[in-house]
Amino acid sequence: SVMRGRGRGVIVSAVAEQNFPRIRESERALHSALLAVSLIHTHVEEGECDRELFSLLLLFLQSLEIVSALTCADAEEKNRFEEKVQLLFHGFAWKFLERLGYGIEMRSCAVGHEAFRKGDHYFFRSDVGGVVCSEHADGSQCAIPFSENAVKSLRIFFSNSIVALPKLRLKKSVFRELDMALKNFLNWVR
Repeated sequence: SVMRGRGRGVIVSAVAEQNFPRIRESERALHSALLAVSLIHTHVEEGECDRELFSLLLLFLQSLEIVSALTCADAEEKNRFEEKVQLLFHGFAWKFLERLGYGIEMRSCAVGHEAFRKGDHYFFRSDVGGVVCSEHADGSQCAIPFSENAVKSLRIFFSNSIVALPKLRLKKSVFRELDMALKNFLNWVR
């Protein structure tokens, strides 16, 4: 309900339409959900209305709820659950940044715009907004080594719905690269 105040009304009570009970039961899923909300809190002005952004967050939470329903009977299942949660969070985070206007270049070199060559070394550079070839990484202190699989993963994140991302399988080394790139990019955006 809304109570009249000076100017705008003040929300004094609300009823949750969805409360995502399985997310709350999983420490890892809850941590991921809180990170997503923290991203929004940090990068979106209070009171700003963005239906697409809200829909993205809702889709992320719904997907996280589904993944959280999976049982983790042994270490392998637990590792797969953690991987799915990471995939969902990365998909959300990169799509969120794109929605804010911070899209990244990953189809060709962000500096020279030449197509990537198979077998070349890639780097992620926040200052130029994407992935660059080895030729354009020289001299940059913010160039993060980025494997071909990390580049492919970013392409998949952007070309697919968040719902489909838990089907992927990534190596821990690729997750480390994606984590480093995301942290670096978020620091650059601030």
